[in-house]
Amino acid sequence: MIKTYAKDRPDVMRLHKKILVPVKIEEYTDPDGNDGYRFELLGVADTGQDLADVAVKTALIVQANKDIAKDYRDALVDSDISLLNAAWQVDLVARERMGTVIDTATRNGYAETETVKWILADNTTRDTTASELGQVMDAYALRMQNIFQQYNAWRASSMTESFEYVEGE
Repeated sequence: MIKTYAKDRPDVMRLHKKILVPVKIEEYTDPDGNDGYRFELLGVADTGQDLADVAVKTALIVQANKDIAKDYRDALVDSDISLLNAAWQVDLVARERMGTVIDTATRNGYAETETVKWILADNTTRDTTASELGQVMDAYALRMQNIFQQYNAWRASSMTESFEYVEGE
């Protein structure tokens, strides 16, 4: 990956009759206090091919897709999980609460059939065992792993298409 600095244009730099195709563009101040832009470059194309506009648009699409994909990935990770005929909240707070119940049940040797009233995603309650909460946590971990595997595969692509999670892959 090439990093460079330019004062004039944050979209395309010309260098020795080549067009450098930027992937990431950010404002930058060099050590001497000069303002400009820092590029992370995808590659180089001949200027004979009118690629400047395509390169800029592609770079902007890729950056937008990255930003959207990260937010989408994070929302997927914390989205409700359907399991045991119920929809379970699995955001950080819910997972911490599940962990507390599981740890308490384990530490105190609760019977497998002992239940707690658990508030589900739709705000109804369900008699739930520590074992069932463990199943929800396991499902969460498996889904999170699948999301990140698909996200990493997408990141290894050109990222010109949006990231889409396919459940069960």
